[in-house]
Amino acid sequence: MTENILDPILFWMWFCFILISLYSFVSAMLRFGWLTPKKFVYLVLLPGLLVMGGLSVVNASLILINPDKVGVVISVFSEGGVQKKPITAGRHWIVPLFETVLVYPIGVQSYTMSSKTLEGHKIGDDSITARTRDGKEVHIDCSLTFRIDPDKVIELHKLWQDRYVDVFIRPILRSMIRTDVSQYTLEAVNSNKRRTLENNFKRHLEKVITQNGLVFDQFFLRNIGFSSEYMAALKKQQTAKAQAEAEAQAIIIKAKAEAEAKRILGDE
Repeated sequence: MTENILDPILFWMWFCFILISLYSFVSAMLRFGWLTPKKFVYLVLLPGLLVMGGLSVVNASLILINPDKVGVVISVFSEGGVQKKPITAGRHWIVPLFETVLVYPIGVQSYTMSSKTLEGHKIGDDSITARTRDGKEVHIDCSLTFRIDPDKVIELHKLWQDRYVDVFIRPILRSMIRTDVSQYTLEAVNSNKRRTLENNFKRHLEKVITQNGLVFDQFFLRNIGFSSEYMAALKKQQTAKAQAEAEAQAIIIKAKAEAEAKRILGDE
């Protein structure tokens, strides 16, 4: 969406012009009768419309681009319908009706997919469901930060228009994460391979994102969720392991106590 310089005041200028015109017309008609409309049109309405119309044309022609944005000019005069170079921060002239400007932010943007209802960009559980190499299901919460490359914004526009988040960022996150998770077993994902998995996500995402007019910033693997069956089995396994360790420790303590008792009896 573009910002026209006169937008804040032009609406009120038209509003006031219409009110003043109506008031002047009614007042003149009441004073001078029905011959007034013809004079009113020539002396008041037409000059006013010319002035206001001129201001509206100027407003539609003069575009303001803020410092944190860049503009893509859609033009019937350009090959492919888009000017080859973007317009940067400042004031720019365009041809109304034949040219429009689509503004893109160039600051850092973030996209989050999370199992928590209000944490991600989609309401509800929006975590990425993936399957490990051994067919187990995991749920990935993640965040990606990125920005538009001002020098490649024309390429981005031609590929994805202003729908790049929904039609590119979101699908590529799901696809890449599912592909990488499928290379590991469930035990590996839940152990020392987690850091390796996160690094793989970063490397693969950066490669694809930079090929599509964007600049990769950071990827955060926020959480890996497991099925309730796996968590129950894991808890049972950990409990059994802790119990076995406790029993082994008790045996060691008992053996040491018996050895100490024998030593004391031997000394006597």
